[in-house]
Amino acid sequence: MKGDAIVPYFEKNIEKRIILIAEKTNDDITEAMVELARKTSGFFSFIRINCYDEPENSFFCSSIKSKLPSLLLLNKFGLPWMKRLENSVSLISTDSYDELVNEIKIEFKSKVESMTRETFQYLTFNTMNNENKIPVIYFFKEGEVDIVLELLSTDEELSSALKFFGFADPDPNQIREMGVQALPQMVLLGKDPNNPAK
Repeated sequence: MKGDAIVPYFEKNIEKRIILIAEKTNDDITEAMVELARKTSGFFSFIRINCYDEPENSFFCSSIKSKLPSLLLLNKFGLPWMKRLENSVSLISTDSYDELVNEIKIEFKSKVESMTRETFQYLTFNTMNNENKIPVIYFFKEGEVDIVLELLSTDEELSSALKFFGFADPDPNQIREMGVQALPQMVLLGKDPNNPAK
């Protein structure tokens, strides 16, 4: 992004979560950053600003307080571009995807709840019938819940209608009934129109 396009972009996207890459050289984009963009594009908007050989960007680059190159998370909404920069969070671990994800998790507190074979029936019934929300269940074998689900769970608009769960090591027969053939997989459950109480 260049010069006179920068400020209009921020004005147009004043309510969007932005990750800004301010480059010092042409080689500042790491594999970890590319993977983060691939996984989370849509939740975040990613933009690149050349701060090394495009003078028309100098007004913007000089406003960045952290040392270049910088990877900045702009998650404060409704502010002018300068204030968004001032309130941005500098992401440090640009060479490690896992560490980058951990830094983002500090800023976005996951609302994904744990689900087990024993609690599956109760939690899905309670979510649909008592909370009037749709259960979104991420089935996986081991490890952690996918960052995408964790980020989605922090969205207030989505959380008003959906409730997010992580279900590790589910019963193969149980998930086969829901059409899950391989893990990991995300499933949304709805009420049976022929039997709404179930």
